Amino acid sequence: MINSFEIKNFKGYEGINDFELNGITIVSGTNNSGKSSLLQAIYLITQNKTINCPVLALDEEIGLGGFSDILNKTASNYDTIELSFGMDDELIENTMFNYLHVRLAYKNAHTFEKLEVFDLGDDPVLDHMLVEYELDDERIYQLTLQLMDISSGYIYSVSGEKDKGYCYLNGITPEPILYFDNEFKTKDICSDVFDQIRKVLSEINKSNIHYIKAFRMNDFTEKNVSNHRNIGISGQYTAEIIELKWNQNMDFVDKNGIPYKFSSLFDYWVQTLLGEEYKIRSKVLDKGKFKIIIEEISSGLEFELSQVGFGISQILPILTMILTSKRNDMILIENPEVHLHPKLQALFVDLCVFALKHNRKLVIETHSEHIINRVRLNIKKDQRLLEKINILFFEKNQGSIQYTDIEISEDGKIDYWPKGFFDQSYHDLLGLISNE
Repeated sequence: MINSFEIKNFKGYEGINDFELNGITIVSGTNNSGKSSLLQAIYLITQNKTINCPVLALDEEIGLGGFSDILNKTASNYDTIELSFGMDDELIENTMFNYLHVRLAYKNAHTFEKLEVFDLGDDPVLDHMLVEYELDDERIYQLTLQLMDISSGYIYSVSGEKDKGYCYLNGITPEPILYFDNEFKTKDICSDVFDQIRKVLSEINKSNIHYIKAFRMNDFTEKNVSNHRNIGISGQYTAEIIELKWNQNMDFVDKNGIPYKFSSLFDYWVQTLLGEEYKIRSKVLDKGKFKIIIEEISSGLEFELSQVGFGISQILPILTMILTSKRNDMILIENPEVHLHPKLQALFVDLCVFALKHNRKLVIETHSEHIINRVRLNIKKDQRLLEKINILFFEKNQGSIQYTDIEISEDGKIDYWPKGFFDQSYHDLLGLISNE
């Protein structure tokens, strides 16, 4: 999906902050240090909707408020909030691009003198988009889309070496209309380059980038009425997805290249994570609702989620989200360790490595040293994971977010431990053995 991400003026991120997303990115650190904000910012690129012009729907799913709520406190109300991302080779392998990078710049709707903002609320408006790309001639080209005022009907001017003219945007995907050719004659069909940019940008959506919040729901009875068949950012549609996917082939294959059925993958990982004595199923209720049933194999008894440990309801949406993902999807997970036993936290990492080896990318925010240690153990067992896994440690210094890339050796060791990076257990143990 994407291999790099940049944030400017978003929440605690002052100025430009860039992140490499190689495979599994573990985000750890102190409270209120920008960890969740990174995951939210990545998911926000799927939250562009068009209301006369594209706006960033901050409050619709994630509940972030309005422009002023997410603007960095050191920035001016006239500054832009920018979200930028580079595309993976897999996403552009069937295009003419060797490299493709997109920057989205949003402004406060109330700063546009001629923009009618009564129907836009306080959502950030997409002011301009910059697309950089490289073709086989090894040159870097730029294409700019700039919002024009209300008298032009919320249209964007297009400026680049291959295309000049105007277009409308559907979210962040340009429409191929009102172009000028090299003789400045109008035509309806854009260049091949622009058409492929459109196709790549159309992949930046909730079907390919998945996000689940720190506190998952423990009642999965609701039916999803949206166009995107996913589990919901709180896991609220988990039971429905399990029911719908049960007999379908998933985008995971065995060593012979044969796709796994969801049911077999799901049963395997339920038993791996929770133990062989458990079987989990989804049942359809009246009025199109759903219910999760946990069967205890040894006794034959069936239980509802409310009758078993809270940890099952917290890991189940994550498991379902990962197993129903596709190659090149990006999966964003906040605090997977909530209500999970340390052993289950460690096994969760094995599930993530399984997804990584099947070409998924994951960004995981965690406070769990068990997750960190299991990551290190996996690297020791398979040193090829070194270039696919990175650990970022976040902290705040005088109100500014700072982050350190934690280096792990081939044997899973960490040579430099920043102060505050999972060192509390060490200090407590020193206190226990001290005579003072």
